[in-house]
Amino acid sequence: MGTPAITGTYRGVGRILIRASSTADYAGQTMAASMCDVEWTWNFTNHTLLIDDGKLYPSTQAPLPFNQCVDYEIRQPGGGAQPIPFVDNLDGTYTVPYQFTIIPPFTLPVQPQANTTIRLEISQLYDCADTPPGVLNRISVTTVEDFWRGIPGRPLPEPPFFRNATPSWEGCGALVVAR
Repeated sequence: MGTPAITGTYRGVGRILIRASSTADYAGQTMAASMCDVEWTWNFTNHTLLIDDGKLYPSTQAPLPFNQCVDYEIRQPGGGAQPIPFVDNLDGTYTVPYQFTIIPPFTLPVQPQANTTIRLEISQLYDCADTPPGVLNRISVTTVEDFWRGIPGRPLPEPPFFRNATPSWEGCGALVVAR
């Protein structure tokens, strides 16, 4: 269960996993995953998120049609600059509206992109090794929304994405500013 009304700024890392969700033969199979963590900064006082661009690696289960590594960007809806505003739902979940763009290593007339939202469960945790008792100084981030066909996350529109690509985010962070 997540933690509502978190305050402070947390810096950490996250990963994105893309699953297929529309084709019966591929439903739930991994299409691509970020093999390296990307850095993110969650500012709960201002309700904003900064997240680095990343790289998705295709899976052999249900690969992206390109069947090679692709870069991706996460921006404000409509392609706006970061930081990305998010909403504290006051139930331990947080909603992030964003634009997801895939940048393949070859020229396309239009890069696949879509505006969407993701609902995340974010929990404050104790790090017993480094802090006084009772100080919550870590967060854990997991996707909880829209278990569409048993798959966490919300499908991106098809087209431009394939097999209703469904992103989910997971990661962690450490407190860097208390308020």
